[in-house]
Amino acid sequence: MKTRKYGASGAGGIRFLQAYHLPKVELRLGSATATLRDIPVLTRELGVDPLDHLYGNLGQSLLSPFRSYTIDFSRTQLTVGEDAK
Repeated sequence: MKTRKYGASGAGGIRFLQAYHLPKVELRLGSATATLRDIPVLTRELGVDPLDHLYGNLGQSLLSPFRSYTIDFSRTQLTVGEDAK
């Protein structure tokens, strides 16, 4: 698998580094499935605190395929509703 340039951006600008890219990842959450595409996989730290302490940061790319979701912090649980399709 080859690497290619990946740009991580934030308020401080863009930092470029090499990353592997997974073309497709399917995550099953109960009976629902989220398909993520072109996922960068970093093999070294970005050199930006606190981002270097995040492992597997998932956001709207995971949650947007669902009509609803609930984050229950007291139970450390994520529940998603039905597919938005």
